[in-house]
Amino acid sequence: MKKITILILFLLLINLVNAQDIEVIKEAKNNIFYQDNLDVNIKFKNPYNNSRIFLIKEILPQGISLVNPDKAEIELHNGIKVNIYNWEINASPNNIVTINYIIKPNNLGSYTLRPSIIKDKLNNNIYLSNSFDFIVNCKSNNICE
Repeated sequence: MKKITILILFLLLINLVNAQDIEVIKEAKNNIFYQDNLDVNIKFKNPYNNSRIFLIKEILPQGISLVNPDKAEIELHNGIKVNIYNWEINASPNNIVTINYIIKPNNLGSYTLRPSIIKDKLNNNIYLSNSFDFIVNCKSNNICE
């Protein structure tokens, strides 16, 4: 019985050593002008010594137009239809992955991009990026309504 307990503890320690955390960073401009596009980058590194397939899910805020890609899936969240970008990326070992998309806010004001969701298909671990706030302002000589 003692040998089995030691073996289980050893296997748990091996799994803890092999577990690697992935930092996901979302970047964009904090301030843009009305009618401007917002360029968003999502970056993370595959820390493993083998290729991994990652599923990336980006839930977009209300009140934006899709620019690139110009199509997204639509899902219901709390009874509200939301646009969602989904990507499946095969990341090379120790490679930095960058995903870029472009949206256009439809109105002035504050917007929040929710955390990006990254899922490792091999071990089903889920990683989240930072959320990101940005403000859409009016140009001083333009008429903004």
